[in-house]
Amino acid sequence: MDPDDGSAGDGRKGRRRDRRRWSGDSRLIGLWALLRQKLAALSLIELMIVVALAAVIFAGLITAFLAVNRSTSRDGMRIAEANIAQDRIEQIRQLPYGTILPENLNNPPASPVFGDGRFGPTYTLAGTAKPFLVDYSVVDGAKTKTVTVNVRRQDSTRWTTMTTVIQDPAAAVFTGGSGSPRPTPSPSSTTGYYYIRVSFKNWKYVTSNGVKVVRTDVTPAWTAPPTKQVPNAGQQILTWSNLPGGPDITYVVTCYTTNGTFSTPPFHLLSDTPIHFDTNPGGD
Repeated sequence: MDPDDGSAGDGRKGRRRDRRRWSGDSRLIGLWALLRQKLAALSLIELMIVVALAAVIFAGLITAFLAVNRSTSRDGMRIAEANIAQDRIEQIRQLPYGTILPENLNNPPASPVFGDGRFGPTYTLAGTAKPFLVDYSVVDGAKTKTVTVNVRRQDSTRWTTMTTVIQDPAAAVFTGGSGSPRPTPSPSSTTGYYYIRVSFKNWKYVTSNGVKVVRTDVTPAWTAPPTKQVPNAGQQILTWSNLPGGPDITYVVTCYTTNGTFSTPPFHLLSDTPIHFDTNPGGD
């Protein structure tokens, strides 16, 4: 090779260009690796921030859920207490007037069974283990008794209270009518006159005792006329009309069937009311 032909110089120049090219590539690779490290570090920081925010949010949600759950539980207990107090008042109204005494209600005699057998300082709802505490007080008036029922659960200090006034039946004013004697309500707050209409899943199961509508907020209880109705093929829906109603006026409807006796819970008659009885539960 002729040293003057420039071939050797071109070779050295090419090698220098290659070294520069590889040197530049190495710097790019190092820069990319550094960038990836920084991105990885940044992603870790972001992940930690997200986890911290999620923990704060979930802690707040759990706190709110527990608060709502406690509030719902308290509301359920208050409703149960109110239902017990209302039930006790309805049972007290069925007692003979002279036996409505605080000692009988708080410590009922064991024999004979007093009332429905569930008076006393405690009351246990069906399906529950812990009894509710119950306290009764009776204030005698000239011709009335003011009865107060206090109910609370054992782990609470707050009482649910209901009060009713029961009139001495000897002092009641009666008027004539086709039904049983109409007593003077105590208290009375009639807001209108309504009907109760009773239908059946199968009227054929109703016995000759039929269906009765009884007003329970008065003493003695008043059976609405007609005092008994029995459905038949031509009259499968029974109606009681012109019944006084109001927020303090309660009724119980009882249906006698071959499958048992069915009664509604005491309810306030505030409007025209349809009632349907399942006369054969689980059948037909």
